[in-house]
Amino acid sequence: YSLWYLQKSKNEKGYITFDIVPDDKVPLNKLDTVYAVSKNRRQGITMLRELAKEHHVCPKLLGAETGKGPCFSYQLSLCSGACAGKVDVQEYNDLIENIFSERRVRAWPFKDKVTLRYFDSKNEKAEVFTINNWILEEASVYETEEPQALLGELEGMFDYDVYKVLTRFVLRDQRNLL
Repeated sequence: YSLWYLQKSKNEKGYITFDIVPDDKVPLNKLDTVYAVSKNRRQGITMLRELAKEHHVCPKLLGAETGKGPCFSYQLSLCSGACAGKVDVQEYNDLIENIFSERRVRAWPFKDKVTLRYFDSKNEKAEVFTINNWILEEASVYETEEPQALLGELEGMFDYDVYKVLTRFVLRDQRNLL
């Protein structure tokens, strides 16, 4: 199971740019520098090209194109020209932050790990999850007095699908947090 992360950095002029890196290259305490996730490098580059085309931003600065000088899209008038120094750095960076605001991995909103309890009244069982920095550390189901572990191989790993579920559940309704 491998994902590729779009990790933010800045070039020598201060423009936001991205590196597409495999999941084992992103430290778990730096997940807030992840702006998007893809299943492979090619999918990441395709996503960047589509965003560049849709928003008229530079595919080269986004990390979807390489080479010297302005990007090919600028020559076709499809890029606003940040790669040629034609766009203010702060204006460009604000636009990029806005474009990626819904895709990026959110900062962990708690000081420490949290425990989430969910009770399924239909099946009369309780599920308890321990989460830290969007990583599911422990999951158990209580159908009897003894808990049964649920995790297996995902334990202690960042999983983007789990992250999406957790953000919806944890950020929307914190009544079940212990």
